[in-house]
Amino acid sequence: MEQTESAARACPLRRVNRYRDVHDGEWFQDAVGYVTAAGLVDSTGRGRFSPRRAADRSTLAVCLWRLAGKPACRADLSFTDVPGDTPFAPAVRWAVQKRLLSTLPDGRFCPGAPVTREQVVLALYRYARLMGCDTPPNSEAVLGYQDYAGITGSAAPAMSWAVGAGLIWGSDRRLRPQRKASRAELAAMLQRFRRSITQN
Repeated sequence: MEQTESAARACPLRRVNRYRDVHDGEWFQDAVGYVTAAGLVDSTGRGRFSPRRAADRSTLAVCLWRLAGKPACRADLSFTDVPGDTPFAPAVRWAVQKRLLSTLPDGRFCPGAPVTREQVVLALYRYARLMGCDTPPNSEAVLGYQDYAGITGSAAPAMSWAVGAGLIWGSDRRLRPQRKASRAELAAMLQRFRRSITQN
């Protein structure tokens, strides 16, 4: 679980008590309020954010798309499991076109598949590079975690950058890169990314 951000800065976008399942004092309260007010992440319905639910690929695509300002996708892309009239279809097309997320060889996107902590970091890393942001590695920071060997080779530069930049935290000296990322963890990473990388 992500650690509490004890030194969190005041957030001008903060909305603290909007959700029935986000309570005062929970480590993700500020991050959830931030991404909600920024319009990056939606509720799951009935006044709930579902912070402990695993984030899925469609949610991640939408977050990246909204971070970029909801740009149009000029590529003629289609997916067997994402109908064109699905609300998140424009986000999926854009994220795949920009190579932030990938598809399976059979043309599926698997929008409901959960994403791991490593996969969220990799998508943010690709987005940062797309936007021309610096993404310096920090091997010393990532090697401080006992389970650093569990990081996929292709994601190693992204994880090294994200740990060094403070976008992802671990606990008990473990980073848990292959664990499913919760919606709360996604919110926290988005908040840190937007504040520290894009300066918003």
